[in-house]
Amino acid sequence: MEWLATSVDDDFPERDFYLCPSNSLDEVVDKITPRTPYFGFFVLMDARGVADDSIKESAKKLLAKGLVCLCAWGPDCERVHDLFDAADDEIHPCSTYEDFVMTTWQSRDTLEEALWYFVRCGMISDKYEMKCKDWIIAPIENPEWEQEVRSKISKVNAISEDD
Repeated sequence: MEWLATSVDDDFPERDFYLCPSNSLDEVVDKITPRTPYFGFFVLMDARGVADDSIKESAKKLLAKGLVCLCAWGPDCERVHDLFDAADDEIHPCSTYEDFVMTTWQSRDTLEEALWYFVRCGMISDKYEMKCKDWIIAPIENPEWEQEVRSKISKVNAISEDD
C-alpha cells in the first residue's frame, strides 16, 4: 500500500488515503494491511466476467480485516456492492444503525466524481469512526485508473470555497 494523502476535511477525523493497485480482487485482499482496526475501501474494477462467489469470498475476507465502508466503481459495480452487502449480512446478521457497514456504488459518476465521494463523503457508523484512519483505493487490473487516482487525489482532497 502506498500513502497518497492525509485528509484536510475538518468534518471527519483524520484519514490517510492509500493506493493499492492489484491484478485481482483476491490479490488486493492479500495486499491490504490496515494500521487501524477498521478501514474504508474504494474498489475500482470491471466486474463483468468475475464470478459472484469470487467477489463474495473476497468481501468476507476484507470484512474480517476490518472493512467498514465500501465504495464500488466501474462496470458492474452495482453487483459488487450487492455481493459485499450479502457477505456482510452473512457475517453480521444482526447489524444495527450503530455498527453497520456502509456500502455504495457510483455507477453514474466519473472516476473523479467517485473518488471525490469516497474522500469527502465516505461515511461510517459512529462506533468505527475514531478507529478508522486508513482509506484504501484499489484500482483492479487497470493502470489508467491508477494514474487517474494519482493525478486527482490532491484536487478532490483540497478544501475549496464551495465546501
